[in-house]
Amino acid sequence: MATVLALAVLLGAAWLAFDAPGTGSRLVVAVGSHAAAPSAALGSAGPPGPTRAASAWSSGVAGSRVAPAATAAGACTATQGTVAEHSFWSRVADAALPYQIYLPACYASADRRYPLLVLLPGSDGTDREWIDSLGLVDVLDTEIAAGDLPAMIVALPPSGGLANVDDLDSGRSWDTVIVDELLPTLDAHFCTLEGAAWRAIGGDSRGGFWAVEIALQHAGLFGAVGGHSAWFTPDAQGTWEEPLTMAQTAPLAPATRFWLDAGPADPALPGILQLAATLAARGVDPGLHAYPSGQHDTAYWSAHVPAYLGFYAATWMDAEMPDLSCAPS
Repeated sequence: MATVLALAVLLGAAWLAFDAPGTGSRLVVAVGSHAAAPSAALGSAGPPGPTRAASAWSSGVAGSRVAPAATAAGACTATQGTVAEHSFWSRVADAALPYQIYLPACYASADRRYPLLVLLPGSDGTDREWIDSLGLVDVLDTEIAAGDLPAMIVALPPSGGLANVDDLDSGRSWDTVIVDELLPTLDAHFCTLEGAAWRAIGGDSRGGFWAVEIALQHAGLFGAVGGHSAWFTPDAQGTWEEPLTMAQTAPLAPATRFWLDAGPADPALPGILQLAATLAARGVDPGLHAYPSGQHDTAYWSAHVPAYLGFYAATWMDAEMPDLSCAPS
């Protein structure tokens, strides 16, 4: 009974915990079953050629957005960002892994650096899940142009394959792919700002599991972490990579901000409440948000994308970003 009451108090406090910038509404939580198109990319490609580095860069296909327009004086007047597909060779996954990259309007001519957001899809989700199913790009373009979000770079890797394996007995982990292979690739080839204050990571369902796991395993690497209907497995405790276990003792960076959201009918809710209670017991605000309706599906997540982005960018909106020159590669 004490545990139930404590969680009820936690949910009640969460209701008033956060106003999403630019949304005009207060946050709430919901959770359910994740269905996303499977990705055939993971584990499907062979190793790189003999002259290709293990973390080699491979530029891909230009996205659907048009290139920034310019005035006669050369000043960029675009209001839409660009989306492109790229890939990198992963030694850990033993595959060439695709990812989408969103670059804000005027990126090519701005000569500056930007905050980085990494968004992970649900189990077997593709690198386009957040774009095609959740409407991410339209929200970014609209709110950045309106001044409700700062310009940012957003990286969107896929899921499936190794992303669905929890433990490290084999020495292979999706954590390592994201932290040791994808992040260095992004920093090397895009105008990102360095430091946790300018980095955020999040995901839905299985992607939320990995976002939280990475934040717990690598304290201080990201300044904000979000688990949207994050799928944790209470009966899987004992594997060191299960966030419900890790949260009990993992070092926690004081400046890291958390967001957990779920709804009353979501089968992921018990794990989310357990993680929130563990973090709260350690004096860490779990950022728990309870929405009154919605399922564990794309309709629910897409409805709350503006709120999610508002959370990730909350500290970027009022901060003075470093004035660092950067010429896009």
